[in-house]
Amino acid sequence: MITSVIIDTELHSQENLKTLIDLNFKNQIHLHGSADNLNDGEQLISLFHPAIVFLDISLPDGDGFKLLEKYDNEVPFEVVVISDNKEHAFNAIKNNVLEYLIKPVSTEDLLHVVSKFEKKMNNKHSSGHVLFSNAVEKINKIPLITLYGIKLIDAATFLFAKAEGAYTIVTTTDGEKITI
Repeated sequence: MITSVIIDTELHSQENLKTLIDLNFKNQIHLHGSADNLNDGEQLISLFHPAIVFLDISLPDGDGFKLLEKYDNEVPFEVVVISDNKEHAFNAIKNNVLEYLIKPVSTEDLLHVVSKFEKKMNNKHSSGHVLFSNAVEKINKIPLITLYGIKLIDAATFLFAKAEGAYTIVTTTDGEKITI
């Protein structure tokens, strides 16, 4: 389930988004709450740690991009800008937002956001797995530091390691026990 909050100064826009989520995406998006200014929005983010923030740019207490600057390029959530016009699109691209939507938001817009978010999360998780898999495929030997120097064993022969006091006993598939 994708957790989210809305920060939008226009109440009718908030209600539209809430209704779309309730009617069409209640199994995919959980809305924790909404705010009509940056201060309240920051409190929601701190409280709920959402995966997505639906963010209006023109807010009464500042520019929505000011919120993103507080995270020093380490924004812990995805941002979907919701705006009345396209004038902030360039800043949105610079801030690496997930999506830029023009109000009123439609069901198709939200479907695109959910799809894009899920795809991004799948890519993020699978890329780590691929990197680990590639590294394992390239490693053929495991270096073990023993009292007599470094012993290299084939990675395929490593069976298990067992702690014994201040030492560890490594056992290989051919029955060899190596103290490290």
